[in-house]
Amino acid sequence: MAPLRKLMAETYTALARNRQHHIPTLILPSIVARNVSTFSHSSFHAFLRAFRAFKLSRWGSYRSYTGYHSCDGYSTFAQNLAPFFFAHLTTTTRLSIAASPDSLPSP
Repeated sequence: MAPLRKLMAETYTALARNRQHHIPTLILPSIVARNVSTFSHSSFHAFLRAFRAFKLSRWGSYRSYTGYHSCDGYSTFAQNLAPFFFAHLTTTTRLSIAASPDSLPSP
């Protein structure tokens, strides 16, 4: 597993261990569009069920991510947003998704 994906998996696994959290909102700004094994774990899905609000953003060619939108895995990640995240937001009442295939949005 690549170092970035390993770090991402370890980070999301650590977050998912917080089963009794009282955090109302999960914000994933400029998420790196790569599949991570943790996204398929039942413990991560249980973690997602507790959030009342969920915000996710992804900007296509934002240069600090060196063009991840064109790398293998970007399309697969986008196609898996439902099974990774959305299907498990059972108590969420506010959902915010922002994305652009080209760049960050204009102010």
